[in-house]
Amino acid sequence: MLTGLWDALKGLGAPLRALFVAVLGAWWAWLWFTGDGQWAVLVALGALVLGLLIDYAGRKMPQSTPYLAINLMEWWIIVPMVLAAVAAATAIVLTVDLVAPDTASPETKQTVAALATAVTAFLASGFVDWAADGSDSRVSERIRDHFYERYRSSFKDGSLADLYVYSANYAGADGWGRAARRIRAKGIKARWSADHV
Repeated sequence: MLTGLWDALKGLGAPLRALFVAVLGAWWAWLWFTGDGQWAVLVALGALVLGLLIDYAGRKMPQSTPYLAINLMEWWIIVPMVLAAVAAATAIVLTVDLVAPDTASPETKQTVAALATAVTAFLASGFVDWAADGSDSRVSERIRDHFYERYRSSFKDGSLADLYVYSANYAGADGWGRAARRIRAKGIKARWSADHV
């Protein structure tokens, strides 16, 4: 019974991240307008440092612990999410600040409204997409590239562990999305003793 519910909720990861980014951006914009913008800046910097430190810890894990390394490196997603929230806050502040005065002509008001909409759409689409975690996302590519570098010359050529790292699709791990990363990590761990050189 819970499996069906879990399957239904699996696809909500990306929309929930986008919602989180939008709400966080709105909160930071509100702090800016209330004169507490320094708190928004401090929270953003703290979150950036946290994401980078956890990612660094993951990249420094021993090669024999790929699952833990992946779990820690996935926290790097905080970095693009914070940057997306900063972009959202900036778009909100710009939209409010770009409101044309009542004395402006209707053409000027329409132009300013269109400019604010264009800037908001550009920032939202660019940064929210960057904060995704699909098979071909920036997070997935980053972890893949780290594993390629980290495990270079670690396994016998063509061994099963080598295939888990370097094959595009092996043993159910298609790409480097979240589920595929776990399959790869379990395979590397299972084959560590037999395939490590």
